[in-house]
Amino acid sequence: MDEALSEREREVLCEVVELYLGCGEPVASRSVAEASELSLSPASIRAIMAQLEEKGLLQQPHPSAGRVPSDLGLTVYLERILRQPALPANERERLCRLLPAGGTLEDRLDHASRVLAQLANQVGMAVRPVASAAPMRSLHFVKVDDSQVLAVLVTGGGVVESRVLAVGRCFEDEELGRISRFCTDTFAGLTLKEIRDRLAVIVEQERTRYDELVAAAVELTNMATRKAPISSSSVFVQGVENLLAGGEAHRENLQRVLVTLSERTALMHLLDRFLASTGPYVAVGGELAFLGAPSLGMVIRSFRLGGGEVGLVGVIGVRHMNYPYLVPVVDFVGQRLAGQGGGS
Repeated sequence: MDEALSEREREVLCEVVELYLGCGEPVASRSVAEASELSLSPASIRAIMAQLEEKGLLQQPHPSAGRVPSDLGLTVYLERILRQPALPANERERLCRLLPAGGTLEDRLDHASRVLAQLANQVGMAVRPVASAAPMRSLHFVKVDDSQVLAVLVTGGGVVESRVLAVGRCFEDEELGRISRFCTDTFAGLTLKEIRDRLAVIVEQERTRYDELVAAAVELTNMATRKAPISSSSVFVQGVENLLAGGEAHRENLQRVLVTLSERTALMHLLDRFLASTGPYVAVGGELAFLGAPSLGMVIRSFRLGGGEVGLVGVIGVRHMNYPYLVPVVDFVGQRLAGQGGGS
């Protein structure tokens, strides 16, 4: 769409978007004329803004009001920002000081979401890397009680995932130790999908003979490697109170957002969509319809640890966030988390 615009249309669109991001209000042609270096009269600017509205890039909330960028107009503007998400050296140094490398992965994610909330004055969030696409280092089973077993999966990148399995019989500690050694020896280096494929082969091979150890290992491993949704403890959210600063006009939208963030279920479903993306990504308007709040925007980035585990970090807030600043900030935070790895 950017290629279909004349140079003047492109410059006016950028001026309108930048003024809108600064105030969150409709932008008048006179304001654009005063802010731009085009040396055009307000009447000429108004004519160009009308052309941009016809192309679906601007919209007029009220007949007597100025114009605001549409979702498409914001997207066209943001494409330029996303092509060069670089931070000045002094800002990178400041972020390095704000994001210490020590502590557990969970500590770093919680801290990153807090720093992003402070820098953006919006909501900062982070999602703990999931192990589904990462090679496994080891798989252990520990008895909880007669009807429950704890499965502990450790990836090559050091991310630990655990889940409690409901079992149909009592497993003794010694038996679980043998099963753990068998599973680690058999499945080390495989992803969860590859483990499930390997399980199917083992089951087919075992049809001709009965081995109690292998049968128990197949049963427990099958339960341990089933895809599970991101748990609430895997999502770190900070700065929800920042969304309350938008005033009475946004209160209804903010209430829906706060309910969603407090429950986290819908948020986790949305974040799960972006696990496969690379680089920073901006979602506005319709892409955030799940919140019932089209006045919001989101800047998000996936990051990958050394073992292949993928997590997310980002900011969600008002639609007129400072994207030129936040896109490179979120991009840098994601890169730093990837470089720090998953260990403590």
